[in-house]
Amino acid sequence: MTKKTGYVFLFSTFIIHLSFAQMDYNKQYFNAKTLFREGKYSLAMESFKPLIQYDQNNVFAEYATFYYALSSYNQGFKAVAKDALTQLKSLHPNWEKMDEVNFWLGKIQLENHEYFVGLRNLASIPDKKFQKDVDELKRITLRELTALETLKRIYVEYPKDEIVALYLATALSKNISDPVDKNQLESLVRTFNLKKSDFIPEAPKTFYKDIYSVSVLLPLMVNTLDASPTKKRNQMVLDLYEGMKLAVDTLRKQGIQISMRAYDTERNNEKIKTILATDELKNTDLMVGPFFQEENKFIQEFSLNNRINVFNPVSNNSELIAPNPYAFLYQPSIETIGKKSGEFLANYAKKKNCIVYYGMSKRDSILAANFNLKAKENGLKILSSNRLSKEVSCRPRDSPSDRDLIQRHRS
Repeated sequence: MTKKTGYVFLFSTFIIHLSFAQMDYNKQYFNAKTLFREGKYSLAMESFKPLIQYDQNNVFAEYATFYYALSSYNQGFKAVAKDALTQLKSLHPNWEKMDEVNFWLGKIQLENHEYFVGLRNLASIPDKKFQKDVDELKRITLRELTALETLKRIYVEYPKDEIVALYLATALSKNISDPVDKNQLESLVRTFNLKKSDFIPEAPKTFYKDIYSVSVLLPLMVNTLDASPTKKRNQMVLDLYEGMKLAVDTLRKQGIQISMRAYDTERNNEKIKTILATDELKNTDLMVGPFFQEENKFIQEFSLNNRINVFNPVSNNSELIAPNPYAFLYQPSIETIGKKSGEFLANYAKKKNCIVYYGMSKRDSILAANFNLKAKENGLKILSSNRLSKEVSCRPRDSPSDRDLIQRHRS
């Protein structure tokens, strides 16, 4: 064999091997694809794996990586699938099926509760054909998310997303005793045209009757009362009830008929439960009570379940009536007192500078916050707002003479 003949032979052999390799890639890929279609994902993974490696003769690397990831996902190996898709996105960012990659990455991340990166991957898909699948995926995965603060942060990133807004509204509806949360919930209902009654309980429309029944639930403590003229331990409760009787008599003279029924709660929760179980109470138009905070839960639940209005006659704590739309305070709430105080001072004070001091209790904080809010809105300048502990507020202040004495002692 001459040297020239030898070169021709080697070149021919190279061409044959090249063609054979190309045919091998084709065969390997289509065999793997067949296994994938048949749901034989474990075998499909093994068949796609050799095709993932880069080779200039391998035109199936991107597709093989993608189907390898899907095979892994269907086998329950989400971490493997996620790594494969991430690698595909990194090595082939311009691949024609990148929308599919981002969808599946987003799906895996949302299912793993990686909400922020998952939603970002889904948001990066420009093809509107994916929108229906993306929305359905978000409905399924975000339904499991109940952490209010996480939903709030997601909504900040996606303020136009109706599904995020829906789940945030659902979470907020469980905590509408917080004024800030309630305001945001109402804003979501308006912005996204949500059905208000699905998130905020609404009282029924007013209708008029010839006679209204009012049930008074107070600790009258009848069994402990005696006929003596001395002041009773629950004199405040008795005075309140006597005042209500006088009001009923006055209304009767004005043509308004009230049938008032008194129930002695005896400051006993079991007694309250017994009273609330009576059929006659379910037909009342209005309840008055309770007197003590520990009794409130049972009466509020009864009011909400039976859609009966209830007035708390003594408290100004708005948390006692939230989130019951049938519940009202007779006294102004702590929030209202704070706001009205801020408005009053801003309107009548000649000097518009103010320093606010308040105590350590929750009540004090609410008063101060609402005072500051309304005072600022009405032109009062809050120079500082300071929370003082009992120790600081009770600490004796030294007089000028005391300061001189201390100074002389030091010197």
